[in-house]
Amino acid sequence: YGVTTICGCADKPQLTLWKQRQAIMAALTLPRSIHETERDWMARVEIDMASTAAAAAQEGTRIHAAVQSRIEGKPWDPAYDEHVKGVMRVFPAGEEWEAERTVVHYTGYGTKADLSSHRYLIDFKSKDGDQETLDGLTTYDEHAMQLAATREAILHTDSSTREIECGILYVSRTHPGAASLRWVGDGDLFRGW
Repeated sequence: YGVTTICGCADKPQLTLWKQRQAIMAALTLPRSIHETERDWMARVEIDMASTAAAAAQEGTRIHAAVQSRIEGKPWDPAYDEHVKGVMRVFPAGEEWEAERTVVHYTGYGTKADLSSHRYLIDFKSKDGDQETLDGLTTYDEHAMQLAATREAILHTDSSTREIECGILYVSRTHPGAASLRWVGDGDLFRGW
């Protein structure tokens, strides 16, 4: 099993809250017509809510691809230039980075490191909000769990690596250029592991 699948078994209160808010917004913006049954209206609200979540995920994937291309020295979609500049502004310099590195832990789980070097492991998360919003974000237990599991797999795979600092890189979907790198401390990583 992959780390993301395993972590997916745990409750994600912030994601649940975000989904609830999307449902509320969909319900507020999609009034029920006079002859529409409650069931039909709720189905329409659910479709609208799901399309909002899918669009957010797709935009996050496109931003991630642009950043990954920049790190790999490949061309990227110029529509994401500001996103890439924002990431590079907060990114640790002077490292040789590898994107989407697949590692397997000796206990049998596998995972992909979004961005890694010999000193750093960074997981990429896209969010809505401006720079102030991103700077105010915290990391969650799931983040520490995912980073700790990936770090352990890297440490057991790569004997030349001794210590790895771990962080979450938040990149805004809605405010190009806004990015914030939040480091996750050893105590949180130990607890996550």
